[in-house]
Amino acid sequence: MSYMFQRIASAIFLVVLAASQIYFAIAAFDESGEAARSLHWPSVNGTIDDVDIRRHEHHRTHGRNWVNYEPVVTYEYEIDSQQYRDTRIGWYSIRYSDRDEAQRYLDAHYKNGSTVNVFYDPHHPHHACLIIGHASNEKLRGVMHICIAAAILGLAVF
Repeated sequence: MSYMFQRIASAIFLVVLAASQIYFAIAAFDESGEAARSLHWPSVNGTIDDVDIRRHEHHRTHGRNWVNYEPVVTYEYEIDSQQYRDTRIGWYSIRYSDRDEAQRYLDAHYKNGSTVNVFYDPHHPHHACLIIGHASNEKLRGVMHICIAAAILGLAVF
């Protein structure tokens, strides 16, 4: 009886684990679809309100830790007399291993007070970005999560 309980508990755990991978796959495919839809979004002029660099520190259990730097751009835009504010640059993560590289990216593309083209979702104007399209890595991530879920379900069956 104990062996049967152990097998059922293991199977339930693996099914829940597979379900979480499917959830992550759906989120990745949704992000990819949103990036594709953004290719048809209208645009308005916006103003860069702030530029910054966010430091991300990644800790590993074994081995060395690493740090990367993400350029962050806060911009404001107006649609139908309504003010909006957002920070999405594009549909992919822009990160650099060197802080100076991140700063060079900001200096080359986004300066405080400058005017930028802001693309916004006409159905949800609070959703905006500065670079449209290009989320192919999200499709790959979605496929990866589906493969992991299939492998986990395979383990649950056997």
